[in-house]
Amino acid sequence: MRLFLLAVLAALLTVVGCKNIDDLDGIEVVGADGEFAIPLFTADFTLQKLLDNFGELAEITIEPDGGIRLTYEGEVLRETSEIITAAINDVLPLGVPVPILDNEFEVPFSIPEEYEFDFIRLKSGGLIYAFNILPGDDIDLTLTFPNILKDGEPIVFNVSAETSQGLQYGNLEMPEDLAGAVINPEEDGTLRILYTATDADGNDVQFNTDNRNLIFTINEDLRFDYLEGYLGEEVFDSTPGEIVIDFFDDFIRGDVYFQDPTITMTIENSFGLPVASTSEYFEVITINGDTLPLQSDELGEDLRINFAYPTLDEVGETKTTTYIFNRDNSNIDEILGSGPRIIRYDVDALPNPNQDTDLRGFISCESEYAVKVKADLPIFGTANNFGATDTFALDFAGYDDVASAEFKIVSENELPLDMTMQIYFAGENNRVIDSLFTDATTLIASPAVDDDGISVGSREEEFLVPVDADRFRAIADEANKVLVTTFFSTTDDGSIPVRVLADQEVQIRMGMKLRRN
Repeated sequence: MRLFLLAVLAALLTVVGCKNIDDLDGIEVVGADGEFAIPLFTADFTLQKLLDNFGELAEITIEPDGGIRLTYEGEVLRETSEIITAAINDVLPLGVPVPILDNEFEVPFSIPEEYEFDFIRLKSGGLIYAFNILPGDDIDLTLTFPNILKDGEPIVFNVSAETSQGLQYGNLEMPEDLAGAVINPEEDGTLRILYTATDADGNDVQFNTDNRNLIFTINEDLRFDYLEGYLGEEVFDSTPGEIVIDFFDDFIRGDVYFQDPTITMTIENSFGLPVASTSEYFEVITINGDTLPLQSDELGEDLRINFAYPTLDEVGETKTTTYIFNRDNSNIDEILGSGPRIIRYDVDALPNPNQDTDLRGFISCESEYAVKVKADLPIFGTANNFGATDTFALDFAGYDDVASAEFKIVSENELPLDMTMQIYFAGENNRVIDSLFTDATTLIASPAVDDDGISVGSREEEFLVPVDADRFRAIADEANKVLVTTFFSTTDDGSIPVRVLADQEVQIRMGMKLRRN
């Protein structure tokens, strides 16, 4: 309805000053005393033709029955596997040399305590070991990582070190590639490292004593490909967001009620664990400044919606969950029906909402979930004295010798809307000089509507507005813009819900009769 309103106003008003009296094309001499009839324009409008001029924030859909629906959409939350894997990376000693202090050495894997992994497969990373020997040493070293497996076998390094070949050994220049490797931590969350070292006489050699050192390092490029186990219950916080409803951008007063609005939440999830959305707040700010919370007895106070999720046998699949808030399961008709301006929300995600510690799930490097919100406002409802305003430039150059003028406006309307307008001529700083009508006038009147709220036939209105020479001269000399206030109502002063169809047409014809001195 706002789309139709603004397009009609633009066509109606901007043409007033576009035809110069000295341009005789289309001008008809209607009297011997210098009287001219000037056709200003004829314009045909349908909502279908005007869709391209609507605000960029809405997607506009024409239903099979010709009905029109405005859709406003926003993404509430999107998370990838990084939300968990980054937490592990943050506590692992990546890129830091770790001394191996004993033949059987345990390194805390430092998994955050809310997680319990059965195994982890790596996407990338490098494992480095290094040791030094003393002059005269001749040492055989076997270094084993029993919890890091490649092709199902623990990673093992066998090295024979002789001082004739140097005192420093290891694989610093060619780290062991961990792509595809699997980490199976011990039950206590540690990684075991074993080594045996003997000298040429078969005697045991201990490192990290007597100036002999043995260290290992996991490179900083470590990335996880797949994690399986118990994946915690920590809430994934999202950034609060909003959807702006630009339908009411030029609103000044009155009421518009949408008969059957909906909000659809769509969740796409490839995390292999149960997750539920939980709302800190989900509310609508109305054109009157009221804050109305979305409520649903079906979902509870936090509007909890459980996501469908792939099982361990469905790795790589994405599950979709859709929930539609409508007038039957929520108060959506109240909060979206009466002038929504902004939809505000803070929706987080809660893993394992049932707190089942025996539940095993998975996350792959490609896992993600996204929560999207879509508000649908069908152009079906009521309006009562709904007001909007706009400003248009005006130019009366060339109308210097006018004794009197008369504007004629004719409208034929199939839309179920009454449109009452007042047009003010204004100068600098929006100072009002005059108005076109003595009182606000219904330029476009609604035809009757049937039981489905669809208009029947069309309705014609005709208006003549005389303007004397002094009044015309004052407007022409000082006015450089037109200020328009428009109020529209649906049939019977907004008491009957109506449906606006894409092919319903309005035709407006405007002319001006001038008499020259």
